[in-house]
Amino acid sequence: MSLQNLDSKTWNIVSINGALHTRSNVARLYLPRKEEGRGLTSVTECVETETRSLHGYLVESQEWMLNAALVEKVIVGMTESVEEYNKRLYELKLRDWKHKPLHGAFVKEIEGIAVEESWRWLENGYLKKETEGMICVAQEQAIRTNSVKC
Repeated sequence: MSLQNLDSKTWNIVSINGALHTRSNVARLYLPRKEEGRGLTSVTECVETETRSLHGYLVESQEWMLNAALVEKVIVGMTESVEEYNKRLYELKLRDWKHKPLHGAFVKEIEGIAVEESWRWLENGYLKKETEGMICVAQEQAIRTNSVKC
């Protein structure tokens, strides 16, 4: 089973339990709560981050066995550090959420108006998962309402 399949199963489980609406933006699910996201960690991202951390440890190590593992290329293809990788993924997720015409419309409308306290409800996480999911999908304008029927 691939890591992408595990992430997909995670979305299904979260949706079945009412924490994620089926039309909600998945990228927002993986953004930090301080950045108006839901704060979940992707299985794929977790494995990639740990692999990069291990590679960095091998590079900095002075032990001959760890140096031998680096020479034997036990971990290959690591060109960017953990910090660079996390920053790149964060920017991709943010762009994916905020630049979509429908999902990003709310964020564009309140830009410059909303203050940090406007998102405190999401950052603190005191709401029930179902309520939080419905508010997020409503902000993303991804549900049918009486004023907008498709």
